[in-house]
Amino acid sequence: MMPGIDKRQVERQFSRAAQTYDDAAVVQHQMSDELLHKTAEALTDPPTSILDLGCGTGYSLIQLQGWFPQARLTGLDLSHSMLARARCRVPNAQFIQGDMEDFQSASGFDLIFSNASIQWCDLSAVLQTAKDCLNPGGLFVYSSFGPGTHHEIARAWNMAQPGKVHHIDFLNESDHLSALDQQGFEVLEHQRQFIAPHFDTPQSLLSSIKQTGATNASSLREKGLLSRETYARFLEYLGQPVPLQLSYETLSFVARFPG
Repeated sequence: MMPGIDKRQVERQFSRAAQTYDDAAVVQHQMSDELLHKTAEALTDPPTSILDLGCGTGYSLIQLQGWFPQARLTGLDLSHSMLARARCRVPNAQFIQGDMEDFQSASGFDLIFSNASIQWCDLSAVLQTAKDCLNPGGLFVYSSFGPGTHHEIARAWNMAQPGKVHHIDFLNESDHLSALDQQGFEVLEHQRQFIAPHFDTPQSLLSSIKQTGATNASSLREKGLLSRETYARFLEYLGQPVPLQLSYETLSFVARFPG
């Protein structure tokens, strides 16, 4: 359901960004905070076991630990450097380096949480992981990015280098709802929002992405060095709209698997 993602590139990108992620991930942290509130509203009983898929530096796990101090916490991430930071921040949690597309667990979870990570994966495979790991009646609560994300960058590249792949077309809200239904999940709530932080220069805009590791990891991406002329055209087109902004289309879903 997703264009090919180069998982080795994803791991490299986020490992390089481990030290800068938390200062730059303003949008991702806002998404996590809102998702945590949706989680608390949807739960009828406190969960005793929680799995965070794509836990990154542990930002969401810290909040989950505060809200549910008695729960057993497990964090899964592809990046060893992200996990190293998470271990320092949430020492009582268990951490596993791995891919959420094929994760397996001997024990079930009452809640699976995932913030701003699923867009790097095949959605059907992640939903299968959630089904296999959830206890009967457990919740799968997650957020992702929609196709409107970073459309300013896609526009600038299309003008500077037509026909070349420089971005990923993320799944839309209907794609997610259809996949959840096909996998037997009951969707309790879903939401689509737009967030558009402003920047002073194209360079600062691009830096905000690089510092979170969220650069292009498509297996179809253009590889090799760009000419200075092409990159200069890209920066020129990127900086033309005033005020300069970077759009994020955020999607969130609260789903129950009857089991």
